[in-house]
Amino acid sequence: MNEQARERQFHIQCAAGEVGGYCILPGDPGRCEAIAQHFDSPVHVQTNREYVTYTGTLLGEKVSVVSTGIGGPSASIAMEELVNLGVHTFVRVGTCGGIDLPVQSGDLVVATGAVRMEGTSREYAPIEWPAVPDFTVTCALVEACKGLDYPWHAGVVQCKDSFYGQHSPARMPVSYELEQKWEAWKRLGVLASEMESAALFTVAAARRVRCGSVFHVIWNQEREKAGLDQKESHDTQAAITVGVEALKILIQQDRSERRLDRFLEELRAIPWLEHCGESSQAYRVEPSLFQAWDNWNGEMLAVWEPETCRLEEQARARLGDDEIDKVFEAVSDAVSERLWQSWRTFVQRMSLEEESGLEQEWMDFVKRDLAWACVERLMGEEGFFTSILGVYRQGRLPCAWEGTYPEGRFVVL
Repeated sequence: MNEQARERQFHIQCAAGEVGGYCILPGDPGRCEAIAQHFDSPVHVQTNREYVTYTGTLLGEKVSVVSTGIGGPSASIAMEELVNLGVHTFVRVGTCGGIDLPVQSGDLVVATGAVRMEGTSREYAPIEWPAVPDFTVTCALVEACKGLDYPWHAGVVQCKDSFYGQHSPARMPVSYELEQKWEAWKRLGVLASEMESAALFTVAAARRVRCGSVFHVIWNQEREKAGLDQKESHDTQAAITVGVEALKILIQQDRSERRLDRFLEELRAIPWLEHCGESSQAYRVEPSLFQAWDNWNGEMLAVWEPETCRLEEQARARLGDDEIDKVFEAVSDAVSERLWQSWRTFVQRMSLEEESGLEQEWMDFVKRDLAWACVERLMGEEGFFTSILGVYRQGRLPCAWEGTYPEGRFVVL
């Protein structure tokens, strides 16, 4: 049976184009409609067996929710068939029972790993392989928990195949094994017990897609045994909201990543410094490298510094420091070698001394200009640094600004 070649996947009964690239995976089919209500324009696509599918959009991106039923076997089937249809990012939104005493009913648990005390994952990977979620998805789930101010925990969860093996281990013929291992999970600080994530994390690794998990804690049997306050909570809305918000975070991050990749590709086409020293009708040309540097430290810096401060403040609020740092690192890596090669060609063509003493300063400022231009791109804006990028694209080196910004024009080398 070639599942990838089928028009409709065998179990979920969905075809190409009917699901989005991002997918939430609850266990309970009854939760799908409630989750789909968080999407824009949700549509019921299919119901077959335990698999209920809705598709809509988030932030303009096509997304789906597909139920998996209970346990690893049915969850792995859903993931396999969804990957065949192009899904690349999964967030499991489910329920669990607490193990660690601080984990209370109504809390959320974000899995950072899963104990493989189930059978499905063993048909994908040797038992020595750790079942861990995708780091980016996990970070998005944690960020969503923090932003929504829900009580949450992050750590390892235990996955099993037998629900009643957990809750009535003493009556099982293998009670000696179940009870001893449960004690081990407690001593190791395992947060909670559930039934799907170990399989999903392993299948995701095998299929090279992303998966993470967030759970609503229904109860904690260990708190009950310890005589601590214990209630039963079945309202999964907080976990659903976190899962949806995490998808939004991932969609925004992926868009930024694609914009960054396109920007870096554009940089490869720039004829660095090729036209420096040539006359121009568009710009005043400074023929001296050292005079150009003096101009930069005077006229150019007077515009460059306030524009940098303004953009940095906006970017920190909208993108965050980590995203800005990533842009600066990526741009530097992409252009450093070509810039140095172009600089050597430039000084030879201009009959300048090889060691002018300005190389590193110029290169640092060029890379900063490019990085800030990329930040403007990620924010969907065109400002001062986009204009500077236009000068570099013409094979020039901007060294000053004539007039009061934004009126006026660049002086170039």
